Amino acid sequence: MIKDTMNNQPPDIFSRQKDALAWLHEHFGRAFPSAGKFSTDCRAGACLVQADKTTRLKDLKKYAQRIGFDRGAAKNSGQRAEEREVLEIEKLQLDVDKRKLENRKADRNWIARETVYEREGALVGQIMGEARYQIGRAVPALIHAAKGDTTRTPEIKKILEEALFESFRTLYASGEVDQTFLEEDDE
Repeated sequence: MIKDTMNNQPPDIFSRQKDALAWLHEHFGRAFPSAGKFSTDCRAGACLVQADKTTRLKDLKKYAQRIGFDRGAAKNSGQRAEEREVLEIEKLQLDVDKRKLENRKADRNWIARETVYEREGALVGQIMGEARYQIGRAVPALIHAAKGDTTRTPEIKKILEEALFESFRTLYASGEVDQTFLEEDDE
């Protein structure tokens, strides 16, 4: 840092632009503005340069204040980098959440396994109930066609039901139940 040799203080006037920029960098702890930006700002009047091309410390401090160049600036740039990282992480998390939501929307087209089991059970139960009813109606006709004893109706009905039930059990155990269910409109 450029200092007055007598009292170890910075000079009140910097004779070279390079010395003024060096004082800014040493005093405020980061390399902003760049030499080109500082030179451009000096030509544009953002940092007041005297007619003899010197820069007063007072004007340099005003320039630093105007562009937000303070002791906390180095820390702020680090904080900004951390904030950018946090924002990037949040952005990625939102992207993941969006994809999960899209997947959940796609999952709505599938039927839950428990629902499938319930529907299969209901379907088999309904078919079995209807089959028992139809067998009960058909047994007397079957016995009559065979010219048999009608008092044996319960036995014949039981044999037919067991055969039908065994066929359903075999079909269900094979896992090849192929039935399409359509959603009913709630009206």
